[in-house]
Amino acid sequence: MPTPTTPAGMRLVSVVIVGTPGPAHSGIFLGIEQGMFAARGLATRPRLVESPVDAMSSVRSGRDDFAIVSAEELLRFSIVDRRLVSLMAVDPRGENGYAAVLVGRDADLASQSAFVESFLGATIDGYREARRDPDATAASTARIDSSLDLARLTADLRALVPLWRSTDPPGLQAEARWTSVAARVGSAASASTYFANAPALATMPTPSPAARPTTRIAPPTAAPDRAPAASTTPSSSAIKPAATTAAPPSPTATRAPAVSASPTATPR
Repeated sequence: MPTPTTPAGMRLVSVVIVGTPGPAHSGIFLGIEQGMFAARGLATRPRLVESPVDAMSSVRSGRDDFAIVSAEELLRFSIVDRRLVSLMAVDPRGENGYAAVLVGRDADLASQSAFVESFLGATIDGYREARRDPDATAASTARIDSSLDLARLTADLRALVPLWRSTDPPGLQAEARWTSVAARVGSAASASTYFANAPALATMPTPSPAARPTTRIAPPTAAPDRAPAASTTPSSSAIKPAATTAAPPSPTATRAPAVSASPTATPR
């Protein structure tokens, strides 16, 4: 499908989604539809790929800005390439780790900190609104892809709401859960090197609804831009852990420190 035109003065942001859009992505779609990203000067576009390896490779290379994959997929990829980091848990389900996390480039936490914080601020706004009204959020996500089962999507979103409400801002990550995943995939690195809970996210100002553009940046009218798998992407076998894994270099000093994932004040 044609690439949407980026409005003047806006920064184009691409988010890679693996497979079919679902409840874990709903905060992104809602934020696009309600102008939460646009209020921060971001023209956010979803892009679909078939493989989590393709999604992470695309972010690593700089073609895309962020991706949504599972915690285990990120750790398996990071055994080979340590340039990506989880920024928030968009689907906190799973006995070990997280079913879906938002992934970005580790270096951007320092080199593009204002951009990353602005994007995450809008994303958090989207998930806060999603937990407030899951039924309306399901309808918003279904408008992205008409093939989605609205009843099932609504039920899945309602199941996620208590988990999104368990921390504020939603998406804070616990080191213990990353430690569990790291042990399972055979990573020798400290679990804290795989995720970042930026303290600034909890106090980041949210633009008021009145400050949002009156002409919203609408999501794609059909499915998000779907790209074929890149032929240069490493095969999935390349990210399986080896029998012994050398400890990778320690994280840079510019990494935003992890913060506690324990619940705070009652979210709105």
